[in-house]
Amino acid sequence: MSPRLSVGIDFDNTIVCYDAVFLAAAKDMELISNERKFSKQEIREYLLSSPGGEEDWKRLQGQVYGHWMHRSSLMPGVAWFLYWCRARDIKISIVSHKTEFGHYDDSKVRLRQVAMRWMIDQGFFDLNGFGLKVNNIYFESTRGNKVKRISELGLTCFIDDLVEVFQESDFPSSVEKILFSRVASSTDTHQSVLEMSSWSNIGRHLLGPETLDDLLHVARTIVSDSEITKCVELKGGKNSQVYKLTRKKSAPVVLKKYPIRSSDSRNRLRVEFDACTFLHQNDIRLVPEPKVIDKKANVGIYEYVSGSRILEPNERDIEQAVKFIFSLNTVKSLKGASELPRASEACLCGWELFRQIETRIKALREISNTFPELENHIVSIIEPLYERIRNWSQMHWPHGIDFRKNLSLEYQTLSLSDFGFHNALKEADGTVRFLDLEYFGWDDPVKLVSDFWWHPGMQLTAPIKNVWLNKTIMVFGQEQTFLNRLNALHPAYGVRWSLIVLNKFLDTSNNRDQIQLGTQLNKSVNLCNIVSDWLRHNRSITKSI
Repeated sequence: MSPRLSVGIDFDNTIVCYDAVFLAAAKDMELISNERKFSKQEIREYLLSSPGGEEDWKRLQGQVYGHWMHRSSLMPGVAWFLYWCRARDIKISIVSHKTEFGHYDDSKVRLRQVAMRWMIDQGFFDLNGFGLKVNNIYFESTRGNKVKRISELGLTCFIDDLVEVFQESDFPSSVEKILFSRVASSTDTHQSVLEMSSWSNIGRHLLGPETLDDLLHVARTIVSDSEITKCVELKGGKNSQVYKLTRKKSAPVVLKKYPIRSSDSRNRLRVEFDACTFLHQNDIRLVPEPKVIDKKANVGIYEYVSGSRILEPNERDIEQAVKFIFSLNTVKSLKGASELPRASEACLCGWELFRQIETRIKALREISNTFPELENHIVSIIEPLYERIRNWSQMHWPHGIDFRKNLSLEYQTLSLSDFGFHNALKEADGTVRFLDLEYFGWDDPVKLVSDFWWHPGMQLTAPIKNVWLNKTIMVFGQEQTFLNRLNALHPAYGVRWSLIVLNKFLDTSNNRDQIQLGTQLNKSVNLCNIVSDWLRHNRSITKSI
């Protein structure tokens, strides 16, 4: 029988993320220039290569782990891992090489007390938090003592960000060594050391796949609700994992777990929760009501919306969509609206739209030699069509308006960015509720109108598309340049969508499915044909289509 899993974890730079703190402290101590953004590793390398740099680096560490620690955060993904271990009743021990005082710190801040206070503030020992035990936290004065402690605890694995810990001669051979390294290690690691770049990967390696029982336990902890009796995964979420939580005496709720992606700087949980909160505070109830947010675990709890998918939208559905965006445009001047972010990939001027198109073409060009059909599509269809679009937009752009100047805030609107019936449910009484506000924020209403019209995730008939244009012009057409800008940019948004549907080709996870790639390529061809037909017939959008 294999031994019961007992996990040991290092503290600094493994559980605690100091990325922003090192930068702020180094600038405050005038160790680096204020002019550029350095990563922690870059700061370390820069200081160690300078005269007296080793002392500067130690002095900086002393400040970061002491005076500045309150500004640090949990490493992305570690909170969910700790919740997950608690659900499995797995013992967690934290073993850290941490001296009593920081290097070159004349104020003598007690680093261990600061670290304990930080863990208390983060809920490490709370019953409705991670549920760790205080007597399972160990601070050791030397690396040798740390290794000795690891050996004494009888751990089955240890997770650390420093390979040097595993290279200590006394490190117990029976303990699995996991090196947490968010970037590929520049140091050759021994074959007995398993290097992993994320806490999700570590979790899957140690615990296997998440079960619904795991999620049920985590949900009860996050919501502090023992009345939750069942957890069921809901299908359809492409960007997040979504689960329905059934409760004994109350209405069900939804748990939404957002992915952690190093390439995505946008906090999608914060964006969606804040957007739903703002809209509900202003009596817009067509989005789910936000209930609980757990920023540490990247989880939001929302009202459960019951309804059916809208596969064939009718005119009444369009009217509800227009009414909804009218309400968004109405509340944009209210308190709190200005604090909301820009929508994801907002296009506040014509130049930004074309910059995004060119960036997408370039990315596809870089990998197209691997896919002959894709390369032929880009060379023979996309690029010639893009040149025609550039000429079209130049010809139709309103006179006297700077193509590169952002639309002023008074003419922008609040937008879901990925707005459409593909992210909506129709309730039994016919009310349409709109979901997924992860990309919510300020944008040009032209983008909102055109994106909805072109979105390949919906099957809109030509008459329904005309109803959409007519009714949205009534909402936004009071701004005198709106109609001209819509005419100038509308087909360009079609080209943009013809590139978005090719994103599957950019997948580097080796999960590319050839049939799916072919399907996406056909979608792109179809969109390009519609754009080309629009240009060929010299179509224009008027106040009555």
